[in-house]
Formats: sequence, structure tokens, C-alpha cells
Amino acid sequence: MKKIIKYSKLLPWLIALNLFSLPNLVFGQYMPGDYPEPATPSEFQTAEHVVELIDRIVDYILIALITISAAFIAFAGFTYVTAGGDESKVKKAKDYLVWGVFGLVFVVGAKGVIWIIWNLLDLG
Repeated sequence: MKKIIKYSKLLPWLIALNLFSLPNLVFGQYMPGDYPEPATPSEFQTAEHVVELIDRIVDYILIALITISAAFIAFAGFTYVTAGGDESKVKKAKDYLVWGVFGLVFVVGAKGVIWIIWNLLDLG
């Protein structure tokens, strides 16, 4: 019985590890011609190229943050289901859910602000 309890403490970490590794499997596919050639230093001499680079970096950061927010929401559901009526665990699950949703709204809002600024400055 103690072994089951010992391994059940690892379960949330294994679920989180799987949630973080799934996007790597999806984005790990490479089809020839899908991606541009690697940039050379001479390509970053204009502001448009620098803005494009920043946009790519921001997109990758946003994907990572959305994944983290989704993991928080999934972990909140797991914690709520396994709470077994314990009020402290239910409260902890609700806190995880609130922070996961808050993070998701924040990330999507940040992308919206970037998109508005992008269109106001006619960079796209």
C-alpha cells in the first residue's frame, strides 16, 4: 500500500511532464519547404527583419505560456477529482483553476495588444 501512495505522488508530475512534451512532438515535424532558411546577420539590417524576428520570438513564448496555463487547468481538474471531499484540496484545486484561467486570459490579451499595436503601426 505504501508503494502505491509513493507512486501516486509522482502521477501529477508525470502528467505535467507529458503535457509539456506533447507540443514538442507536434512542432517537431519538419516538412521540407515549410520553414524559411536560417537568417544570416546581413538580413537583420532593416527594421522589418528585426520586427519579424521579435514577432517569431513572441509567438514561441506565447505558445509556451499557453501550454503552462493549460497544464495548470488540467492539474486543477485532477486535484479536484482526487480531492475526495477534502475542503483544503478543493480550495487548492479552485486556486489552480483561477490562476490557470487568469494566465490564459493574460496571454491571449497580451497577444491581442501586440496585434492591435502591430496593425496601428502598419507593420503587418
